[in-house]
Amino acid sequence: MTTATTTKTASAPESARVTKLRHAHFLAGVVHRHYLRERNHDSQGAVLSYSSKTLGEFQKALILETAAKLGFPVQSRKDLSGMELGAICGALRKQMAERGIAIPRARKSRRRGELADDASATQEEQQLILDLLGRCMTDHNWTQSQAEQFLRRQLHRWNLGWPETHGQARAVMFGLKAILRRNKEAA
Repeated sequence: MTTATTTKTASAPESARVTKLRHAHFLAGVVHRHYLRERNHDSQGAVLSYSSKTLGEFQKALILETAAKLGFPVQSRKDLSGMELGAICGALRKQMAERGIAIPRARKSRRRGELADDASATQEEQQLILDLLGRCMTDHNWTQSQAEQFLRRQLHRWNLGWPETHGQARAVMFGLKAILRRNKEAA
């Protein structure tokens, strides 16, 4: 007699939450390695701990500390929502930029010539976003402030700040193109 085993498939929001948690751990790991290198240069002869236990504790502490600074009262990383984790990743990136810690560029994706989703948005992508926004302005006879307000609302709706990564820039471009397409169909 055999019993069937079922595997639980993660829902899309849970999958996104896990991805953001992994990214937060990645950023905290980069900060940890930077601190270890910094301490190594400051104190010669000091024994530094590169153990995974130390790294794990540092990541947990940094993520929870950042959550507390942002006003998220949580006791565990499991209690953080996807949106909160996104805000934490943004805050960690900001802290890293302020301290001069380089954020490593993502590797290329498996398909040759394609950028990985977490690679930095290219200048062309950012320019294309501005061009698409300009087309939205001319189609609707908007002023500059109306266009900026519209873009801010859309970015907030898509849970993004200004798109910093390739994946975010692509999402914004697709969203703006869809808005232009809807406007043409309605006209």
